[in-house]
Amino acid sequence: MNNFPFEKSSLPVLGVDEQAEKVYGIGTCTLAHLDDGRNFLINCAHTINTWGESPIYIALPIGRSIELPFALKSKSKTVDKLDIAVTPLDGEFGAHFYDNDLTSNSLIDKPIPNKYKNLPKRVVFFGYPASRANIDLKAKRINSKSIAIVGIEVESVSEKTLETYDIDLATHLLASFSIGKMKDQNNKMKRAPKPNGISGGAVYIAYVEEGKGIDSLVAIDFVGIGTEYLQNISRLKATRKAAIADFIKSSF
Repeated sequence: MNNFPFEKSSLPVLGVDEQAEKVYGIGTCTLAHLDDGRNFLINCAHTINTWGESPIYIALPIGRSIELPFALKSKSKTVDKLDIAVTPLDGEFGAHFYDNDLTSNSLIDKPIPNKYKNLPKRVVFFGYPASRANIDLKAKRINSKSIAIVGIEVESVSEKTLETYDIDLATHLLASFSIGKMKDQNNKMKRAPKPNGISGGAVYIAYVEEGKGIDSLVAIDFVGIGTEYLQNISRLKATRKAAIADFIKSSF
């Protein structure tokens, strides 16, 4: 999976503390589109809410950045469970994202080819951890290192867990994740960084051929947006792309 260009569709989100004159890595955002050709920038609603009225910027390729003008948020995390914020890529703002260095993920579900259905699956959460953001205002340098966390999809969850963590498996996808017991893309054990900051990043299902030391990527499918780290149960949570598409169609 090392060669898959995750960073072409997911970008760092930066928060500006004007009083302290500091910039922080606060999240990840993802480019996505509908089949009617409309393109959107997707953030997590809780990232926007937490930062409040302070400026939020999106880090673009080659060290550029652009301020986020607005984001239409899903009603609330507890009411509709989506936890997403969407900005149409229109006009002057949208023009910055029509770049050869960037691509967009489709929000439309497509059938998985039969030849892949029996292959082992991995869930990949991609994003930019806050702990890996290195921003130098004086030098105007942005260096946010990304991470691709690879886990196994969790398809069976107790009713108590569903209720406690506000999970709906029709809307959400869960994957196993433990900071101290994590394998990287090369199937090697390592301690993963805290995932704070990867919310808003793209989530994929990777179909692989298992090898002795490394899994070979056969196919990959965009399935949603990462939203939350459920530390107490060692799970990562994502909102499925079908739910995001429904929200966009009803809102724009």
